[in-house]
Amino acid sequence: MARNEGVATVLVVDDEEVLRSYMARVLQGEGYSVIEAENGFEALSFLSRKDTGVVVDLVITDVRMPGMGGKDLAATLAQGGASPPVLFVSGSHTLADVSGPLLRKPFLPDDLSAFARALLRPPPDSSSYEPSRAHSQ
Repeated sequence: MARNEGVATVLVVDDEEVLRSYMARVLQGEGYSVIEAENGFEALSFLSRKDTGVVVDLVITDVRMPGMGGKDLAATLAQGGASPPVLFVSGSHTLADVSGPLLRKPFLPDDLSAFARALLRPPPDSSSYEPSRAHSQ
């Protein structure tokens, strides 16, 4: 799958259009390419398409959404083998409720940016780490 000239691609999944757009604007302002999905099913549908040529480097998902929520989305991605890192966002859940990092709502743009940078940074012990290969099945 093709990469966008070294620009990381973030998939933002949230049923609240206003919040989804807010996160997309913040991330685009940081230079990331952003794809938006309304729920876990829509996110999985996009990720399963082979014709997009897009590699998703990070998934940011609300925990609770109609249809498929963020926890089920992350579990489904994990079952498929190597998957992009997942950042959960929630106003009511705690870190004990999810299987990865959690950003509590409401949050500041700098908080979202800091989490994205941290999760997109290659692991320090792996000089051969390639985010695009980790999930480009």
